[in-house]
Amino acid sequence: MEQRTQHTLTVTTHEKDGIAFVKMKGSLASTTAAQGEAELKKIVDGGATKVVVNLAELDYIASAGLRVFLLVSKALAEVNGGLMISESKGVVREVIETGIGYGFAPFIRLFNTDDEAMAACKS
Repeated sequence: MEQRTQHTLTVTTHEKDGIAFVKMKGSLASTTAAQGEAELKKIVDGGATKVVVNLAELDYIASAGLRVFLLVSKALAEVNGGLMISESKGVVREVIETGIGYGFAPFIRLFNTDDEAMAACKS
């Protein structure tokens, strides 16, 4: 019997110094991308222009997840804002870096820590 991987995504948010912080945990796959996009869209629609997405606990990302970040970063660029991704690791970071190499830059910016991303938001 074939086993299927159950992809889940947990998204938590908070605001600090005018910057929206988002933490994603689990998988940003085709089955969870709509949830991730909806959560980020709520933040942007609420008026946020600077968003830091921490991926320290994201275990998996598919092309659908990259699309979420691309769409949100484009929406933020329209209001002179920006999307910063922090603490991505391993395969997740490799997938994002590959996406950047294929033309997602300058829409997605990667940082090692939340503090680095926050400093970039303020500059």
